[in-house]
Amino acid sequence: VSTWICNTVTSGSTIEERQAYLSCLLRVAQTCWNTGNFNSAMEIIAGL
Repeated sequence: VSTWICNTVTSGSTIEERQAYLSCLLRVAQTCWNTGNFNSAMEIIAGL
């Protein structure tokens, strides 16, 4: 998962696109954390 996260963020061709990916992934990580899915949250954080 962390490798996929890293590749997704860096695949954006513009800064705005990378920012959108990063923002979305941070929201997903926060949702995972808030629902008790700590493993997925930490996988996302590790990829960032």
